[in-house]
Amino acid sequence: MIWIYGGAFNPPTKAHLNIVQTIKSMYPDDQVMIVPVGNDYQKSSLIDFFHRYHMCQLTFEDAIISTKEHDQKYQGTLALLQSIEKDTHQKVGFVIGADQLKNLTKWIHYDVLLKTYPCLIFHREGVNVDDYQTLFKKFFHYQLIPFDYPIASTKIRKHLKDHLDHLDPKVVGYIEMHGLYKE
Repeated sequence: MIWIYGGAFNPPTKAHLNIVQTIKSMYPDDQVMIVPVGNDYQKSSLIDFFHRYHMCQLTFEDAIISTKEHDQKYQGTLALLQSIEKDTHQKVGFVIGADQLKNLTKWIHYDVLLKTYPCLIFHREGVNVDDYQTLFKKFFHYQLIPFDYPIASTKIRKHLKDHLDHLDPKVVGYIEMHGLYKE
């Protein structure tokens, strides 16, 4: 099984790394594939894919880092999983933070995605997962995983100097070398 962990990774943090390590400890025979969104993904303050990809390489030594969403136009998570499954001939599942549950019904073909692929949902501070019981009934299979790492990439981008301890030192060096996330 390959667990697909997509996101902006803008920048990749120790929280992201802890999620990968948690998956690897729960499923030691499975792989984790990190898939940073491409530049055409509509998200504010998204730095260039090239930088996010290289920072992912520096952060995740025990995961596959994919260029899939850079190499093709953004088509959503369902299309991504189908494409990876076809290319690898392996079963796939996807990984999300519980904060994504509030917008999940807006994802492209979310209903097919939820009925088709298993999902690992990592708890996020401030999210009451009990509010999503109706949504959980639509999942083919899901697992809620306790997780409480109190930082988000948004905070890091806004106040980089205050949150350097939440980044791998190699990523901090990369950010400084390329002048990224200037305050």
